[in-house]
Amino acid sequence: MNIRRIGAAALSLGALLTVAVTSLAFLDNHGYVYLKWFAHPFLGLAVGVVLLALAARVAFERGMLVLGVQWVAAVVASLALIMGARFAKLEQPFAATRGPVVASSDRFQVVQYNAPTLFATDSVTLRLRSRAGIASREGAVDLACFAVPAPGVASASLFEKAELSGPDRLEVTSRDGKTWIITFDAVTLAPSARLDRCSGALPRRP
Repeated sequence: MNIRRIGAAALSLGALLTVAVTSLAFLDNHGYVYLKWFAHPFLGLAVGVVLLALAARVAFERGMLVLGVQWVAAVVASLALIMGARFAKLEQPFAATRGPVVASSDRFQVVQYNAPTLFATDSVTLRLRSRAGIASREGAVDLACFAVPAPGVASASLFEKAELSGPDRLEVTSRDGKTWIITFDAVTLAPSARLDRCSGALPRRP
């Protein structure tokens, strides 16, 4: 096997891996934290077809086949990037923004998010995350929900602090000093019952 075929095979394999990894990351329903970095299937498709076009160029050097592959790759990559940009634009207004880690233990972290709502101001949500290196996962269900500070919002609806006080136990305190105990499943990272301090407490958007 000559060097051109080896190069073309490597580029083709890279294209397949790029599309596969970005697609699997996008479809992941186990909450793997580091897979989220690759959850961009449209970008993966664009990169994949460009790599395939390069593979054709390396393998065949010139000719109508190479030209045809390059044109198809250019069209598909452009469409994928346009679709990806539109999808990201539609998703952005409803995407939660990660905040600080508000509680931590040897096995878990509790991460704060600012989650936009449709008609009211943003809410503060808490999610559980395992500490397992590259295999770290984040729960799909919020542990708790609070309102963001705003005129008219009572201190009982505002988040103050959280503490992991046991292997499956989280203590959450609101700004008025009241504390709730939330238990969770250490495998699914889901709470036994979600603490809701935001429903009815969020002022409507002007």
